[in-house]
Amino acid sequence: MADLYLVRHGQTKLNEENKIRGWKDVPLDAQGKEEAQQLATYFQDHDVVLVITSDLSRATETADTIAEEHNLPVKDDKHWRPWDLGEWSGEDAESIVDDMLACVDNDGKCPPGGEVFSRFRERVQQGLDDAMRYAARAQGECVIVVTHVRCVRMVLDLLEGDESLTYIKQEADPVDPGGIVQVTEDGAWEIVEHGMAAPRQGRTIS
Repeated sequence: MADLYLVRHGQTKLNEENKIRGWKDVPLDAQGKEEAQQLATYFQDHDVVLVITSDLSRATETADTIAEEHNLPVKDDKHWRPWDLGEWSGEDAESIVDDMLACVDNDGKCPPGGEVFSRFRERVQQGLDDAMRYAARAQGECVIVVTHVRCVRMVLDLLEGDESLTYIKQEADPVDPGGIVQVTEDGAWEIVEHGMAAPRQGRTIS
């Protein structure tokens, strides 16, 4: 089986401002485009056969930059969209983090106009299962998934079998924009690149 690489998309203006992105379709900013190019350079030494991406523009821009550098096919997959936070998209993450955590702990609560957490979890699990199957057929080559930090967090909890959802709930993001997590055949994982962004202040589970 090939390795699977989870890539967090490059930075956007809302990342820089520590605002919730959710399904708000915001493009990469100048630093995000630089991060995407650095990702393309990073994967020059890898035998990549496929790039899977969330269909939101910040992810597709990142995926297209990687793919164009290596003449790779790109597959859009809505399973890799972030948690749909509805009306909270665009709000300061700091101001609604407790409400978000309440939605994680209680499926009876839902972001206004958004998605219940259990549905998000099921969606990411399906995306991960599909991506692992692609990787299993890659015969020693690599598959990349370009997605969002909430999905990266969810995948880490799924791989760990962590019902307490440590990565979903922790304050610090496991990787910054442009960061990479490598997943191996047995489900082991390692952060191989943290990304370029400077550490953000305050609490965020965005």
